[in-house]
Amino acid sequence: MYAYIELSNIARTDSIIQSLSWMSGILNSSPLLSNDDNNTNLSTNFHEGWLATGNTNHIISVTYTSVKSDETAIGLDRTNFNLRAHRTEIRLVSWNIPYQKLATIDEKGVIFVWVKHDNRWSLELINDRSQPVTAMAWSHDGRMTIICYEDGFILAGSVTGQRYWSTVLNVPQAKVSVVTWMPDVSQ
Repeated sequence: MYAYIELSNIARTDSIIQSLSWMSGILNSSPLLSNDDNNTNLSTNFHEGWLATGNTNHIISVTYTSVKSDETAIGLDRTNFNLRAHRTEIRLVSWNIPYQKLATIDEKGVIFVWVKHDNRWSLELINDRSQPVTAMAWSHDGRMTIICYEDGFILAGSVTGQRYWSTVLNVPQAKVSVVTWMPDVSQ
């Protein structure tokens, strides 16, 4: 048995959770990679899953946990990961449930997309436009994302990082604070 004790100040200080996101346990462990629109129905287990939090100490905490209401909760497995790549406070964490990826955004607008491989989390994509992000949303099928920046720039891109569309919202004194997708991902 090995134990690792972290002696940094960050490990000992409390921090404020800025954002959290829940992804129910996926019974089918492979992400949706086909182009078949009928594959967007996932079997899920709503009593267990991944909780991601982002905090003011620029740490992403990812925990696989279970929620049970009876005595079966004793002895449940729990897995914790602390992802440390951001250099400033985390503003948003958001799961791409169909592809089982996690997007994290810090106060400077740096976006990381994380994916779990062989019992560890790895960075898959980095986007740094050097502008704070005001809103972000994955499409329902997980194939696309829309990102809105403080300077009015709006970007629609793919789960792999390809840019599909962008524009600048040229409305003084206004900013987009929330975005969402239509159920059919047409708008």
